[in-house]
Amino acid sequence: FKQKTAYEIKECDWSSDVCSSDLFLESLKERNPEQYKRVVRMGKMEQKSRQLAEEYKKEKDPKKRAAIKAELRDQLNKLFDLKQEQREAATKKLQKELDKLQESIIQRNGSKAKIVKRRLEEITGKNYLQW
Repeated sequence: FKQKTAYEIKECDWSSDVCSSDLFLESLKERNPEQYKRVVRMGKMEQKSRQLAEEYKKEKDPKKRAAIKAELRDQLNKLFDLKQEQREAATKKLQKELDKLQESIIQRNGSKAKIVKRRLEEITGKNYLQW
């Protein structure tokens, strides 16, 4: 069983799986409009690629098959580039998070004695009533 996305369905296919996909997309649209646009484009391009592949399989005329295959190759190249863009954006976001964590580690290492002392006082009851 493969869960369908909102881009792969027909009106008669609506289910809770698709609704959850739509909720994700709506949430993404609000949180990250650029990523939302990429995801929507990728979904449409995936659908178009599958459609072209089916046309290619059914087509008997060699010239038409070659044209469909060329169009499919072009579509897949564009889709690859878009997916790479998505991965690069995710990598940049993760790198920012890693940088913040690394800075926090450096600061905590520099304040280790103070942090340990404060925690010791907290759990032994000393300064219990101080805010």
